[in-house]
Order: sequence, then structure tokens, then C-alpha cells
Amino acid sequence: MIGVLIRIDKGIGATMTDNNGYFYLRESSKDTIRISCVGYEKKKIAMDTLKNKQLNVYLKSGVLLDEIIVTGNAFKQLPAGAMSLSTQQMKLIPNLTGETDVLKAFQLLPGVQGGSEGSVGLVVRGGTNDQNIYLLDDFPLYYVNHIGGFVSIFDASAIKNATLYKGFFPASYGGRLSSVMDIRLKDGDTFHSRKELMFGTLNSKFFCEGPFKNQKTTYLLSFRLCNLGLYTIFIDQLNYYFYDLNAKLSHRIDSNNKLLFTIYSGTDHFKAINDMKELDINSTNLYDFGNTMASIKWVRILNPSLTSNLTASYSNFHNINKMTSKFDKKNLMMDYNETLSSFVKEAQVKMDLSYLKYSNHAIRFGSVSALQMFRPMVYSFKQEDKALNLDTAITKGINALQNSLYLEDKMEVNRIVQLTAGLRFSTFSPAHKKTYYNLEPRISTRILCKDRLSFNLGYSRMNQYVHFLSNNDGGFPKDLWVTSTEKVKPEMSDQYEIEANYELSDHLFLKLDLYYKSLKGLIDYKDNSSSFQNWEDNVESDGQGKNRGIELMLTKESGRLNGFVSYVFSKSTRQFDGLNQGKDFPFKYDYRNQANIVLNYCVSKRMTFVATWTYHTGNAITLANEKYRIINGGSKEGSYGEVHVYNGRNGFRLPDYHRLDLGINIKNDRDEWHFGIYNAYNRMNPFYYYLSLKEDKYVLKQQTLFPFIPSISHTYYF
Repeated sequence: MIGVLIRIDKGIGATMTDNNGYFYLRESSKDTIRISCVGYEKKKIAMDTLKNKQLNVYLKSGVLLDEIIVTGNAFKQLPAGAMSLSTQQMKLIPNLTGETDVLKAFQLLPGVQGGSEGSVGLVVRGGTNDQNIYLLDDFPLYYVNHIGGFVSIFDASAIKNATLYKGFFPASYGGRLSSVMDIRLKDGDTFHSRKELMFGTLNSKFFCEGPFKNQKTTYLLSFRLCNLGLYTIFIDQLNYYFYDLNAKLSHRIDSNNKLLFTIYSGTDHFKAINDMKELDINSTNLYDFGNTMASIKWVRILNPSLTSNLTASYSNFHNINKMTSKFDKKNLMMDYNETLSSFVKEAQVKMDLSYLKYSNHAIRFGSVSALQMFRPMVYSFKQEDKALNLDTAITKGINALQNSLYLEDKMEVNRIVQLTAGLRFSTFSPAHKKTYYNLEPRISTRILCKDRLSFNLGYSRMNQYVHFLSNNDGGFPKDLWVTSTEKVKPEMSDQYEIEANYELSDHLFLKLDLYYKSLKGLIDYKDNSSSFQNWEDNVESDGQGKNRGIELMLTKESGRLNGFVSYVFSKSTRQFDGLNQGKDFPFKYDYRNQANIVLNYCVSKRMTFVATWTYHTGNAITLANEKYRIINGGSKEGSYGEVHVYNGRNGFRLPDYHRLDLGINIKNDRDEWHFGIYNAYNRMNPFYYYLSLKEDKYVLKQQTLFPFIPSISHTYYF
């Protein structure tokens, strides 16, 4: 179990379990330790019964009546800059599809937004979605969405713990600028077999976990399938489905060694057929994209104070768009095939070590080596029996080697001051190209002013060697993962932050965050860029950004009515020499004001009502403020053209966004029902704007995507 709090009774010593459930605590034989974790019964153990032996602790699930949306006591348990959610907490939150979605649950936390409405992508403190690294059992995934971004690939039933770092980054993390989403799968129940079968509005899934006979080996299996495939099976011209498969096998060799095998596979498949019989033309459009990942981890206790984790993994992300057309008329046949595809493959070896011999030092160090192969855009065209194959991005793709070393020490200077100092050294080497070397210092200080008040001050530098280019805001992915090259440098960020935590009472907490982040080396598409140019000639690089903000959060952690209220004031700007005449312009997701309210009312142990309300300033978009026609050729008979007049890049603001979601969860011994309403008061939030010609005048029109939407899901436990 991750994040279990272990305290010395009537003392000042305390620690938490790491990502493998291990902990190390120096104590006297006269001490008694208290062990606690949200959702589990507390345990008390006298040390005089152990005599320096290894301690294995098993916790029993407790009553979840008072459990809420935010994990435990963040003031005492979670590290600075981190926010965590358990599976039980995520299940309480209403969702568009009626199924628990990990990423959408995190969008309700301060400093985190979802970008476009309905999207599961994360916008963290003014960053882009590609500036977040998504780790599944320590391995990074390049695409975490289904249905063009409306459903995440993560199955909440298979997740043991999900933690989001938006600041105060540990030295063990790197590779992105904005945040780290660290998701850990369950190892499988050691004592009992458990199964779930869920039917929802959009998806259905099967989940099972349990031990084999000797209890040294446990298993986990989860399979999720989109119901739309069943709905479209009767439509000849349209077919869509997606699936997710999670499998994990954990084997305890002995008390000091453990092996874990993890597999993930997920794919979206969309096929549309347009049969124009009157023209004797049949065309097909096919999208296929997804991830495949496999890893093996060896966890070993080398001695009572030194633990190692060795992980080897491989992943493959593919994105294929294939278009075919057939023309058959009067014995004249013509076949037309066009394919646009991109791939990212990565093989990684990672070693993490924890040295916890001294009570006032927690030392962690390790290394990561990753071999990456990027093929950003492969375009092929075939007509009849004549073929033309060309790679419009890079002739043979890019192979790159990325290496990192890190060292971190968490020091208890005294009862008041805790200092964490870390350093990460990273290199990136595209084949036959320039090698980049970067040092990434991380430092933070915690000052405990009183028992109920603490301050955290920190600085973090992050580097990002891969970039994400997208020429669309929704729909199916038409995007490219590309690497840093001689021409396009790595992205870099420097973040300064202050965090204050105040415990108003035993169950009421106030948290205040102030941050400033500078960004360098940003890239974006040029105006009027072409899809068939080399991507390096298509982008503006060396862009700069500034993100700053104030985050405030009030949390009530127990009682029948519990939840939190948050408010964020922030500003995010970008600057490129070749865009907007070199002037600063608002970032698309520059939300000046954000507010969230999450309320959870426990009617009984079996029934819970949940209400969430979210608000933020409208997106900043580029929209012509004038549009008029001209006649080409200088005569009335000439062809017409259009001229668009813009008031700067992202110079237009959409109306403010707000929405109320409601949910009811009813849980019995063998099953659970969820009823939800998305956008309860039917707010017509704009998804996009466009100009339409009406009576020789251009009129600005709004398109709304998600009005009032009910949802239902039923989970059966056996």
C-alpha cells in the first residue's frame, strides 16, 4: 500500500510507505507505532515484541462513510506539491459517461483544468497536455485518451493509487515541464479473489484480482470495451469501438525479493464508409491509434535500510489514418489509397534505490536509460498499380537515447525545519545529431511554525526533450510526437513556489499556493503551415512563456457533509518572434479565474449524494473581428475571395464556462448503482465559434457540444 502513515506513539518520529509499500523507521524497543490509512482500520503495534525483525503489516478495510474527495490529511501526509486520490474517492465524482474517470477527477483540484469541454487532458498551471508525463507503473505513456479525448485509458478499478505532482518535483521525476501523473496498478489481493462486472452508458468492463494457491503469486486482470461498437454494428456505414486491457502478475520470491509483470494494451478503431452509388464511388476512412506497453520490475531489499527497484519496459504508440476510394464505371476502374501514420517506440531500463539508515535522512538515487524511436509522419499514396511512397517528415525517422541520473536527500534539520535537496542530470542524443546536457536542481524547505501551521518554499527546474504538435482541438488525433533536434532545442522551465498549510480544526484545512513559472524553448505551428513540409520548417521554436498564479483551497475531511472549495487566480502568456508580431499573447487556456465546489453528503453507509460545480474564465481564441469579400481579377465577373482581419493572436475570449454535475451512488453488498447528471442546469457553454453569412452579413455563431446529459452504470461484485 502506498502512502500509509506510520507514527511513533507519543513521539515525533513518522514516515510513510513508498511506492512499493515499504517503510523504514528507527525506534526504541519501548516505543509503540500507530499505522493509519484512509479507508482502512487503524493499527497499533508494540515494538518490544519484534526485537529488530522485519515487520509485515496487513490492514483491514474500514468504514468509508466519512471518506471524501481529497486523500487523507494533506497537511500531515502528502508531500508538498502533490495531490492524491484513491479509487473509492474517484468513484464518488459524477462523470459525463457514468464511469469513474481518473483524469477528470483530478480536473476538479485547484491549478488543474481540462482544456476543451469533456476532454480528459490536463492543463496544469498554464501548461499544455504534452507537458504532463503520465506514468503507469513507472513507464511513460504517450497517449492517454479515447474518443478524441473524452475518455481516459485508465480503469479506476485496477488502480491502487494516483498522485499528481504540480510542483516541488522530486528529483526522480523528469522529462516534462508542467506535472507528473504517477499511477500505480494494484498488485492483486493477497488473501481473497474478487470480481467486478460493470455495465455503463458508454462502456462495459470486467475486473478480477486474487491470489494463487500458495499466496506468493497474485494476479490482476481488467478488460474494458466501448458499447458504441454494439450500437454501430447495425450501421453499415459506421463502426467505432475502443478497448483497454490491464494485466499484472506479482510474485513474492521471498521476504526480500518480489517480481512484478505488467501489460497494458489499448486501441481506438473508427471506420466510416461513404457509398455514393449514383456516382459509382465508394470511399472508406479508417482511424486506428493506441498504446501497447509491457514491463517487468524486480523489487529487492538489499539490507534493512537499502531497497532497490529495477524496471525494464517497452512501449509502442501508433496513430494511423487510412483513406481509400474506388471508382467503377463503364469498365473503368480506379483504386485510390492514402495513408498518414506516425509511431513512437521506447525501450527503457530504470534503477531506483532508497537508503533510509539514518532517522533524519531519506536518500534516494537512481538512473534511467531510454532508447526512443520517433517516426513523426509517414505519408504514402497509391493509385491503381502505380505507387508513390514518401516520408514527409524525416526520411528514416529519428532514434534517440535519453539518460538521466538523480540524487535526493530529505533531511530533518530539526523539529521545525525539513530540507529536501535534489539534483537530476539528463542527456539527450538524437542519432548523428547534437547531444544536449542539462542539470536540473530541485530544492525545497518545510518550516513547521506551529502544530497546525507549516510553510513550504521550493524551486524546480525541468527539461523536456520531446514535443507534441497538434493542428486540431478535438476529434480524432492528427498530431505528431517529435524530438529535439539541432534546429529545435529542448523546452525548459523554472518554477518558484510557496505553499502554506493551516489546520483550522481536526477536520478542516486551508491551503494556499503561490507560484511563478518561466518557460523557454516552446514550439508551435507557424501561421499558414503546410502538412506536407518537414515538421521542423513548419514550426516556430524558441518561444517563451510566463505562468503565475494564486491557489486557495478549503477542505472539510469528515462528517456527513464534506468536500472542498477552491479558487485560483492565474495568468499565462506566450511570446514567439514569428507570431503576433513578436508581442506577448494570452495562452489558449489562460484561465484568469477558476473555482470548484465539491460536496459529498453521506445519507447512510449505502447511499451518497455528490454535487460538483466548476467555473472558469473562457478560453482565449484567435477569431477574425472583420471579414469581407473582394473580387479577384478586377471585374464584377471575377471570382470572389475573402479577407480576414484579426485583432492579435488569441485576442478573443469565449464566455465564462460553468457547469453543475449531480450524482447518486447506491452501494449494496453485491452490487453498486451510479446515477449522474452532467450539466444539470443545461448551461449552453460554447465549444467553438464560427462566422456564418446571413443576408449578406457575417454573424458570429456558437456551437455547444454537451447540454444536459444523464448517465447510469451498474457494477456487480462476485
